[in-house]
Amino acid sequence: MQEKRNHIRSKGVFGLGVAFGMCLLFCLELRATLVISEIMATRGNPLVDLDQDRSDWIELFNTGNEPVALAGWGLTDQKEVAGGWQFSNGTLDPGEFLVVFASGKDCRDADEELHTDFKLRGSGESLQLIDPQGAVRSSFDPMFPSQFAGFSYGRSMNTRMTPVIDPSTEVRYWIPSAEDDPTAWRRSGFDDGEWIVGLGSLGFDRATPPTLATLIDSEFGETVLGASSTVLVRYRIVTSGDQKLLRLRLRYDDGLVFYLNGREVFRDNAPSRLDYRSRATGLRPTEEVLDSKTLVFRQSDGLRSGENFLAFQMLNVRSNDRDFLLSVQADLIEQLDNLQGDARHFDQPSPGLPNEGGSFTILSPIQASLPSGLYPGVMEVKLSSEMPAGMIRYTIDGSIPDSRSPLYETPLSISNATILRARSDLGEMGLGPISTWHYTTAERSLGMFSSNLPVVVVDSFGRGISSASRTRGIIQIFEPGESGRARLDEAPTLSEEGTFKVRGSSTEGRPKKAYNFELQDMHGDDLDREVLGMPADSDWILYAPYNFDRALIRNAFMYAVSNQLGMYAVRTRFCEVYVNSRRGRNLTQSSYVGVYVLMEKIKRGADRVPVEKLLSKHTGRPDVSGGYILKIDRLDPGDSGFSGGGQSLAHVYPKEENRTAAQLSFLRNHLDAFDRAVRGRTPTDPIRG
Repeated sequence: MQEKRNHIRSKGVFGLGVAFGMCLLFCLELRATLVISEIMATRGNPLVDLDQDRSDWIELFNTGNEPVALAGWGLTDQKEVAGGWQFSNGTLDPGEFLVVFASGKDCRDADEELHTDFKLRGSGESLQLIDPQGAVRSSFDPMFPSQFAGFSYGRSMNTRMTPVIDPSTEVRYWIPSAEDDPTAWRRSGFDDGEWIVGLGSLGFDRATPPTLATLIDSEFGETVLGASSTVLVRYRIVTSGDQKLLRLRLRYDDGLVFYLNGREVFRDNAPSRLDYRSRATGLRPTEEVLDSKTLVFRQSDGLRSGENFLAFQMLNVRSNDRDFLLSVQADLIEQLDNLQGDARHFDQPSPGLPNEGGSFTILSPIQASLPSGLYPGVMEVKLSSEMPAGMIRYTIDGSIPDSRSPLYETPLSISNATILRARSDLGEMGLGPISTWHYTTAERSLGMFSSNLPVVVVDSFGRGISSASRTRGIIQIFEPGESGRARLDEAPTLSEEGTFKVRGSSTEGRPKKAYNFELQDMHGDDLDREVLGMPADSDWILYAPYNFDRALIRNAFMYAVSNQLGMYAVRTRFCEVYVNSRRGRNLTQSSYVGVYVLMEKIKRGADRVPVEKLLSKHTGRPDVSGGYILKIDRLDPGDSGFSGGGQSLAHVYPKEENRTAAQLSFLRNHLDAFDRAVRGRTPTDPIRG
């Protein structure tokens, strides 16, 4: 199975007896066969396009029994625009889905990734599908409503989901050795009778505090920890003739290779050659582990009617790593008879797949008795909802609550830094929006601390912050109030979560460390926020003046002078900083690390370095000329850099992994030509110089 595709096009599992003429959600004529089946215009989007952007998207579905030529069909968010954005080619077969990104990038070739020339407004707007004759064939009437983070919106479909892997499902696992056949275990006919038997999801979590424990049904730490970085896993499922689609939701730490009936269909963080000693090629950040990855398989991908075997090779970064996980949830989708057609919000967006469940209304957000902030000692948090008959699901490990999460019954006791999330759960009526609070615990004496500078508090949940990988944590900023002093016993002006990393190379060993941090939402996506009056963005630096800048102002002073002269330099704000990465310990005065300079990170943006946006499709002039941001510096991990104009260079924008071969060729040729002109015999010549 190919996980990343130029565009998302997938066969539905619908019968052909589709009822037409429904107008509960869409205005459709009797002969219309293409419909807008689902859209997403909010955070929590599961799709990433080729430029690594989480763009809005529109899903189309062919409800008819004949293929539809797409040329001339159009999409528009303007009621008065005839035709709108139009496909240039392509065909959508019966029962097939097609996802079009609503990104404004304007890519119309159906053989490539499709992008409209407009974006969707999360506050709601008109959206129409127009046929080649200019008639509206599917539309929101009069407009789709305001959207909610993590929810898609669209047409309900008559599906039947059958769970086939859940906490009660038998799983067999094995620690391999040199004597074991390295490939036979992946195949359907393999005898796994001597393997260890467990239930549901596998793993262990010996971290303090644990973050993966709630996902583990069978704990195998006593057997695996310290013994092996590889574990082989097998599940058996049985499908019927009507169950033509298998959907998996995977959470894993750190690497994984997946085989369906003996054929490799998925690989992540794994070496190219596998054996019984294999290890993951790197750590997966906690937020990635907690965010499930969805895979979908059909008969064309090797799914069989009858018995199927799902084989996984779990990979840890080392045998004594303190956590390891494979969490599998799998459902079979039976054939659909019809489209119900009513408007719903879906808490599980399903681009390229049938829409399941959904709710007509979004339940009210949950309320907490304590707002985000820093509190002394143990605190009691009460949750409440405006839905008197409702249930509340919650998590305290940063994961997103679902129907498997704990049910709130009594007030919660919080004694360590915690990300608390909660949402309503009314069963078939659906799940509500997610509310989040960030709590940092501190010794009571810190309530007396004050400063004439803003105070930044970072807590990484007991995990050390290093330069090797990004560490998840909470950042809270306390600014001076009316008294002119910032106090830790007052409400923070910013309380967010994100990832942190030690910054620098030659400076990494200093006792006063610099940090990069990236603000993120609950889904792990970049979150732009204004910080200390500076323009909103997600990427920031806590610079640590030291040794050669004992006055603490050298860099900040020069940046300020540059900005006053009208030449961009990063904006800065002085602050005092606390960092707590000690396990099971509250914030204390010993967490104080000094006076820092909080400053912008150099990156592309209207309020940072305003170079033109470069897309993967920009391979010819004039678009290929950029913008680019390059640096003369140490390479980022995994980068190889390049040479241009006799100088070794590294990429800042676009990242090396996103840069195309055509863009690299342009850069090299341009810089080499520039170097020849400058170093030539006539550098001042207006044509050759």
